Amino acid sequence: MRLQGKRAIVTGAASGFGRAIAELYAREGAQVAVLDIDAAGAKAVADGVGDAAIPLVCDVTDGAAVARATAVIAKGYVSILPTISCVDQSRCLGCGLCESLCPFNAIRVVETEKGKKSETIAASCKGCGICSASCPQQAVTIRHFTDEELFAQIEALDEGKSLATIH
Repeated sequence: MRLQGKRAIVTGAASGFGRAIAELYAREGAQVAVLDIDAAGAKAVADGVGDAAIPLVCDVTDGAAVARATAVIAKGYVSILPTISCVDQSRCLGCGLCESLCPFNAIRVVETEKGKKSETIAASCKGCGICSASCPQQAVTIRHFTDEELFAQIEALDEGKSLATIH
């Protein structure tokens, strides 16, 4: 079991990709926090996984709610989260809002050749999405959850392709 002794947060885990990720992580030995707005769905996934999972109700479009949920369970608990924030510095104004809101101190404003810009500290990022949700320039995205990636996956499903073939 490759994830034995690890702890993970999986968002959108009541169905679809999130459910598949939660189930895979649990099969590989991880303890999994199943986050979803669908309480019954999150509970069903956690119950199906067994003692390795805990359901948590959370609206992932509400950055503050995600931060509260992840902050509560992250302290001494999370070691795997398949998502982190990414800053498009060409769009970033360096306003510092993301830095001031990040509960994990995982994003900071630095001086660059083009002025102040935000950057992610990948090792500290828990993927909560507060920075992405709060950025007025939409300069921060969450890796693997950009609009383009999600639309490509939906298109592939419509065409009957396996998600394993999507790059």
